[in-house]
Amino acid sequence: MPRLKSFLPAFTATLFLLASAAPAMALDMDFYTYGGFGPVTQAFQKVALVFSDPNFRGLFFTITVLGIFGAGASWIIKFAMRGQGIPLQWTVPVMLGVVVYLGLFIPQGNITVYDPALNRFQTIGGIPVGAVFIAGTLNTIERGVVEIIDTAGAPGARFREGAGGIGFNLIKAASYITPKNAHVKASLARYIEDCVSFELLRPGTTLSLDDLRNNTTDFIPEFEKAVNPMIWTVYYDDTTPAGQAKTCTDAWNSIKPIINDPNFYTNAVKAMCGKGNFNPSNAAELAACKDLATNTLTVTTG
Repeated sequence: MPRLKSFLPAFTATLFLLASAAPAMALDMDFYTYGGFGPVTQAFQKVALVFSDPNFRGLFFTITVLGIFGAGASWIIKFAMRGQGIPLQWTVPVMLGVVVYLGLFIPQGNITVYDPALNRFQTIGGIPVGAVFIAGTLNTIERGVVEIIDTAGAPGARFREGAGGIGFNLIKAASYITPKNAHVKASLARYIEDCVSFELLRPGTTLSLDDLRNNTTDFIPEFEKAVNPMIWTVYYDDTTPAGQAKTCTDAWNSIKPIINDPNFYTNAVKAMCGKGNFNPSNAAELAACKDLATNTLTVTTG
């Protein structure tokens, strides 16, 4: 009894201090994810919405009252059956639960979600400090393991840059996304069919099928070897959508400036990055997407 009497005032004082200091006990931590920015931010936003609902605190009050009555009734039954018991002993777990709630769920902090793979971040507020501390601490451990492993990783193949195979998803997307210019695509297809095919079969040619398939990443110089003023093909544009006959030399002189223009590939690159969950309208994310796709090709093909 003396111990309990000396404990209760201190316990009550602690409870009062926690309740009064709760608004000031904010906690900010970082949370790193690798390619999972969307689901992670949505999860934290939903947590913040749940704990910001006034009905949540009302529910806690109701549960606390029920807990007090339940604990008191349990003590009374035990006392009636055994004839002994420490008065107010049943209040300790109830008060402990209140302290935990006031200390870990009433104060709110912020979590800043970083995604190195997508080059994206967002700060989410209104999250209980208990959730902030647990999520941030566990994520710090995870991030430490990732950094240790990435120390031995090749540039462009590190986990934090291409987790979940994002780089390979970009390459896959690029394989079926083409620039949105039907006339140029049709003209280039006919140039390959009529001019490149002829040049590959011409005796003394410097154009090699092996080079086209295995030894080059820049096809423009190779296609240029197929110019020939004596061989004809069909060229398409806005003025002649049905096509017009041109020599391979003239057709290539019309095609080359278009496919040499970086803007010709802008829409295709943005579509590819969108398939990889990057935001193509964000310059930083678009740059990260291009770097990841380039590095993935370099690592896989040399």
